[in-house]
Parts: sequence; structure tokens; C-alpha cells
Amino acid sequence: MFGRLRARILLSAALGLIPLSAQADRFMNLRNEAALARGFGLPALGRAHLAEDKAWILSADLSNEYHASQDGGSALLLDGETARYAIEYRRRIGARMELGVELPLLHQSGGFMDSAIENWHDWFSLPNGGRDEAEQDQYRYRYVESGETLLDVTDRGTRLGEARLLAAWTLGADTALRGAIKLPTGDADRLSGNDAVALSAWLDHAWQRGAWSAYLSGGGLYAAQGEVLREHQRRWVALGGAGLGWQARPALRFLVQLNAHSALYENVEDDVLRRAGLQLGIGAAIRLSPGSEFHIGFQEDPVVASSPDFSLHFALAFE
Repeated sequence: MFGRLRARILLSAALGLIPLSAQADRFMNLRNEAALARGFGLPALGRAHLAEDKAWILSADLSNEYHASQDGGSALLLDGETARYAIEYRRRIGARMELGVELPLLHQSGGFMDSAIENWHDWFSLPNGGRDEAEQDQYRYRYVESGETLLDVTDRGTRLGEARLLAAWTLGADTALRGAIKLPTGDADRLSGNDAVALSAWLDHAWQRGAWSAYLSGGGLYAAQGEVLREHQRRWVALGGAGLGWQARPALRFLVQLNAHSALYENVEDDVLRRAGLQLGIGAAIRLSPGSEFHIGFQEDPVVASSPDFSLHFALAFE
């Protein structure tokens, strides 16, 4: 008994000495992956420390969404699956600055997760929102307002997403001011982008107490007018996020994250498009070496239909 107690005390002490910037600073690289949110350039939050020298993130996100509603002359259908593969590179510039770039590739299709998600919802007695009555594995995004079709996309395929230029400036030991410029490298006609530039800026602040780590983030973005539901886009969007990590073992951390943003569209008849977004992410970080981690997790939508029903996240982060 005393041997186990002593081992736990030693382990807790060792975990408390882990530098935050080397291990507990790494949270999952999550954002709202919905097709109608993609063109706004919503950033991944929760990175309060700059890279020691160079940093890479290789990520894959598989997102599935479904929503169908109709009211009089208005109808909204969001049905599709997107695999997003991205390479992010960041480099330290001097003592206080960091610059980087992110390049994404999208594969948009009907996917294969529809039946698995329906079973998941049934298992936990969650509503399927009409999934079980819809065509399986179709890809279609359609919005009709007052009898006029404003959006109708069925084109599947693999294509370039919208690249980002990244920058950061350290404001202290555990705080960073970050910014991003989303470039119009995607295609609005295929929902791989919005044919417009978007600028975002936010603060990330982190804490660590023993085996526990956390972050809090807040900021905003400005999106130039693009082509997806052009007349209904909001130009200014508020951003927020929080995360909590627990170092269960020297090589294993469990992570819980929340991302939020204000509504992306306005003056639309369907209330789903007027909703603010909230995404809940749950996952784990597995330490592979002193400078690298593998992240695995999933993301759900506590605010229904404001983001994909279900997303899987995989990433390799290393310096």
C-alpha cells in the first residue's frame, strides 16, 4: 500500500515538472468543419506557446453532416461527408515571433459513415434528425428561400481547400496573440472555399497545475464577401474556445475542448443558418517521443446542425 502511494506521489511530481511548452501545450487542431462554415476561415484555437524552432502538424479530419428542414417556400438540405487532409508548418522568427502556413486538401463525397452514425445515435438514445429516412451516402447541399434556389451543390471530388498564412507574437510565458489570413484558393461553386479573403486574430492563454493543463481563447474574424449565400454572410464573427487536459500517464493525455463562434449568416428564413456554432471535442494525445505526439479524437455538435453531426480527428504533431 505504501509502495503504491509513494509511486503515485513520485509520478505526480514528475508530471508537474513537464514543461508546458513541450507537452501539455498541444491540444487537438479542431475547428468547425461544416461545408457552409468552411469559407469563413475559422481558426483552430488553443496554442499559447510558440514553436521552439520549427513545428509541423499533419492532420486528417473526417466530417459527416445531415440536416433537412422545410417551411413554406424555404427548404434547407445539408448532406455530405468531407475528408480534410492538411499540412501545417510553423517556424520561430527571433525571440517573440512565429510565422507559418497551412495547406489543406479536401475529398467531398457521400462518404460511408451514415449508417455508423445512425447506430451511434441509436445506441445512446440520441435523435437521428431524420437521417434514417434519407438517402444513404448522398452528397447534396441545397438552400431554397421564398421559392428561389440560392444554393445547390452535388459535385463530389478531391480538390484544394483554402490555404492559410499564420502568424503569432508571444505576450508572455503562457500567452500568445495569433492571427491568420485565409486565401481564396478554394472553389465556392464546389464548397471547397468562398472565393474571398478572411482575416482572424485571437488570444490563447494556457495554464498547468501538476497533471492538469488548460487553455482559454478569444478573438474574432472578418470575412470579405464571398460567393456562398453571398447576400446573407456576416462579415464579423466572434470566436471563443476552452480546453482541459489530464496527464493520465507520462505518454498519455486525455483532452476535452470546446470551440464556439457567433452566427455566420443573417437575414435567412431558416433558423439553422442563424445559429451560433458550438463544437465539443474529446480525444487523447499519445506521446511518441520528446518532441512528437499523435492525436486522436472526435467532435460533436451540442448546438444541433450548427456544425457536423460527427467528426473524427487524427493528427501527428512534432517539432
